Parts: sequence; structure tokens; C-alpha cells
Amino acid sequence: FTFDTLNDIVNSLTANGVSRSLAIMGGEPLCEQNAFLTLLVVKTVKERLPNTKIYIWTGYTYDKLKEVCDPHVKSILEYADYLIDGPYIQELRDVTLLMRGSSN
Repeated sequence: FTFDTLNDIVNSLTANGVSRSLAIMGGEPLCEQNAFLTLLVVKTVKERLPNTKIYIWTGYTYDKLKEVCDPHVKSILEYADYLIDGPYIQELRDVTLLMRGSSN
């Protein structure tokens, strides 16, 4: 991961004069191993493009994240505009739901 990668992410959010939102999902962006890089991305995007909406999907629940002592996770939650939380449960799969895969 390099600063060129960060610049590519920021530039892609406004490519061709179109404003886009940033979606972060997969690979559990809020786990201990990914929290620093996730924070780096969301902080950079909000600093350079403050009106960009940031969506984060996580298998953790919001209540569990509030208990986490990791300052990176706490900062990520402050930068995120939307948090779609909780594990995906195949038995509760529902393709009619907006922005989530299961009804839990």
C-alpha cells in the first residue's frame, strides 16, 4: 500500500467529473490487522473530499465496536457516514434488503 494508491483512490472518486461514494467491505476492514489502513483511507478521503459519503460494511456489531479499545477503530467510526454492521447469516439471506445481505 503506497501513497500513490491513496491518490488513486481519491482520484477515482471524482473521475470524469462524477462525485462518488466510497464503499469499504470485505476482508473485515475493522479487524486489528486492517484498522490502520482503513483509517488511512477514510481519513485521506474525508480530508481531500469532505462531501464524499463513506459506507463501511463489517461483521462486527456497532455495540461490539464501541467496546473496542483500538483508537483506529474509534476514529474510523467518526469518519464513516454509514455503518452496515453485523455478520452475514446465510439462513437469513434476503436480496430485497437495501445494502445488506441478511435480515439479522
